[in-house]
Amino acid sequence: MSEDSMATPHETHSRTMHVWSWSNAWALTRAGYTNSWQRLSATTLLLFALNGVAMLPSMVFIMRATSPAGIPLPPGEPSQLSPMFWLLITLSTLAVSLPTSIGIPMCGLAAIDGKPMLMELFRPYRRLGIVIAIYLLGQLLSAAMLAVIGGGVMLGIALTLPFFGAAHQNWIIGIPLALIVLIAALFGIAWYFRVIVRCMFVAVVACDPAFHAPGIVDCFKISWLAMKGREASVIGFMAMIAILAYLSILLLGVGFIVIGFPLVMVALGAVYRLCVEPLAAARSGDHFTQ
Repeated sequence: MSEDSMATPHETHSRTMHVWSWSNAWALTRAGYTNSWQRLSATTLLLFALNGVAMLPSMVFIMRATSPAGIPLPPGEPSQLSPMFWLLITLSTLAVSLPTSIGIPMCGLAAIDGKPMLMELFRPYRRLGIVIAIYLLGQLLSAAMLAVIGGGVMLGIALTLPFFGAAHQNWIIGIPLALIVLIAALFGIAWYFRVIVRCMFVAVVACDPAFHAPGIVDCFKISWLAMKGREASVIGFMAMIAILAYLSILLLGVGFIVIGFPLVMVALGAVYRLCVEPLAAARSGDHFTQ
């Protein structure tokens, strides 16, 4: 007899609850939020406060780049800015905003498990170097994909426009060509979001102790495999959570702190729990199979 046939109903239900689906993700999100909303709200306030401090250099930059009346200085007039301001903005992002943003889904996991969240928010600092490296690689990857998509669309438009001009008007060729360009652009956008979703947990994997400090390449592999085939479903689920979060802003803005953002935190933790964590148990050495 197989292990599945010998499993008790409770074990079977437990296994089913650890399979990715909207219902399982929502069940984890609701349970985590219900049990830990006070700590989630406090963590949200701390997160906003830390990022507010990180924004101070950029606020100084804005103040120095405008006249006393708040009007932007003319293009020809020097704004008395130095590269040091840009350096401070970059450092504040890498030192505060980036690590704490990686800690958001980890706080969501802690809420689901009923564990303290403060250490999870700051856990990415233990591997700050690899987190920054993954961030920079992600930015390069995103810029390269957007350049390919944008360049392809511009090329398609350049080839299509002459068929709609007065000199060489030919709608029989122009309209089908325009449709091809439109369809190709839509496929390019879909491909872009597919890659973004597959790589959404790369930095979180790097900080997850369950994966025993993987390297950069392994972090990309784990996230890529974990999200394979789930891109559309995850986008749909997070879109629903985002709508609920933005609706909470209507509650005088306070709702976003006690409802909206904490809900996003737990939802990200639920997606990670159902999609990525199962690979930690199945991981063997440093090798993964597609």
